[in-house]
Amino acid sequence: MSFELYFDESNKLDEFRSTFSYYGIIGCSYLDRKKIDSYKNDTDLRKELHFVDFNLSLVNYYLNIFKYALDFIKTNIYIVNNEYAIKTGEKLKLKPTAIRNLLYTKIPERLIYGILRTSYDFKNIDIYIDEWAGYGNKNLEFFSEENAKKFKSIIDSSSKFSDEKKIKECNKIINKTYNHVQLTKTLREQLNAQAMYRGLNYKVDRCRQEKSDDYIGLQIVDIILGIFSFLFEEKYLEVPKNIEINTMNNILGKLKSDERELINSAYKKYEQYKLIVPTDDIKTRNKLKQLNKKLKIYDINNIMKAEFVYLILSDNETLKKLLTLNIFIWPEDDSKDTNSTIGKEYISKYVATFLNFKNDFDNEHMKAIIDFHNDKLSEVKYNFKDYRNIFDYPSRLSKLIERYLNKLTINWLDKDD
Repeated sequence: MSFELYFDESNKLDEFRSTFSYYGIIGCSYLDRKKIDSYKNDTDLRKELHFVDFNLSLVNYYLNIFKYALDFIKTNIYIVNNEYAIKTGEKLKLKPTAIRNLLYTKIPERLIYGILRTSYDFKNIDIYIDEWAGYGNKNLEFFSEENAKKFKSIIDSSSKFSDEKKIKECNKIINKTYNHVQLTKTLREQLNAQAMYRGLNYKVDRCRQEKSDDYIGLQIVDIILGIFSFLFEEKYLEVPKNIEINTMNNILGKLKSDERELINSAYKKYEQYKLIVPTDDIKTRNKLKQLNKKLKIYDINNIMKAEFVYLILSDNETLKKLLTLNIFIWPEDDSKDTNSTIGKEYISKYVATFLNFKNDFDNEHMKAIIDFHNDKLSEVKYNFKDYRNIFDYPSRLSKLIERYLNKLTINWLDKDD
């Protein structure tokens, strides 16, 4: 019986969009993966599970499929402090892209081997990597169908290119292919070498890049990494991309001079105020998160994700499973310039911080609903949309408002469209 492993990453180091980059592996038997596939198909959800694109209207699908999958998978997560990694690489005169490629030669193999060395019942191993050009040639073969077409086009263009020009163009294709890390080829060779050296019984038969919409394993690891990065970097505190003019005027009137200066530098006035801080300006974005603890204005997409993460963490069995996942971080202590050790990380402190935030967020919203109702809560007085309009929320957030109303035992006249 075969064993399947799925690799994905989040917040690539050389994109400079985040404090950390995240690498994840999940593994399960072929039969268990078929069970997860079957479970998802039975839900009638035809869309891909993807944390970035999460919509709260699909929350029950996401919750049920994710909880079900956790019963069958083994998981290893590796987190890299991007600033530390780049500074370390600079000492060796390495550019960020070169550092990222070097990490690919180490991290995926270590994460996978950590699962395989204790999986004694499986001999045939298949590895699937979320497809991306930065991993090199899509699969093990160099003469892929795509490259074969490119070579044929160059060779057949007798009137367009001289022989010398044809050679140069073919060399460009070869160099473009082999200048990448070639993750599929490297990973397979590394793991089979480990098996032989350690006297283990497994053999990696297949290592391929695939599109995640066809593979539930890639979707599950994407959700796990999305949840972790959301918690670790407090993305729920991010300010909105757009703020109405009246709202901004109210905000500016409550701020100290240095806070007002930060907001004025971060937003530009159009028909709305638009966030103009570059995605790679991590320091300014982190300052805005800290200020937002006072402002309490949140991005709609992050409100939806926060509700999803909250519902996951509110389930005790699911929380226990997440708390026991293997998470490693490099470096263990970034306050020491000479420290390069890998440490074990635990999400409990990040969970506690998030739940404190979410409890305050929910309590403020429920208080606003009670104040709006302003009478016996058991009385049916308003349409569902009236409660949603208290916060000027779109219909995408109906599930959140519905949870509040149910908790307060408030009934409404009709349901949202």
